[in-house]
Amino acid sequence: MRDELERRLKGKVAVVAVGNLMWGDDGAGPAVIRCLERKVPTLLVDGGEAPESYWGTITAYRPEAVLVVDAVDWGGEPGSVAILEEVEEKGPAVSTHRISLNLLLNLLRTQMGADAFALGIQPKVLVFQGNMSAEVRKTVELLGDLLMDILARGVRC
Repeated sequence: MRDELERRLKGKVAVVAVGNLMWGDDGAGPAVIRCLERKVPTLLVDGGEAPESYWGTITAYRPEAVLVVDAVDWGGEPGSVAILEEVEEKGPAVSTHRISLNLLLNLLRTQMGADAFALGIQPKVLVFQGNMSAEVRKTVELLGDLLMDILARGVRC
């Protein structure tokens, strides 16, 4: 995974988190952003449940690569990570509160010409006001360190 991330996270990079810290493992994306804040020379966006609300910020930055970090049930072991070009989603593509991850990735690619992809962290616990599982918390720390190595060369989480 490291080699793939190093290959793709070149030039101006934006890291966009999707998720809600109030829903246990769904907060994995925002937790990774918190780990990276003020430590990497790149645009970091905590998009919460509505990353489309930050479209103007992202487009103004003109990234060449956009990494979206989200808790995604892709069928792996809790805390495992996959690089995703598309996400199998259950439910509508757009709701009144949240754009689908696939639509977000496609818009980033077509409207900005960016290499847009997701790091999907397999959740274990998705409970309102639940704590993040130990598996996902460990993954957040490891991803924070890995992304800092790649984006800032040597700064640790």
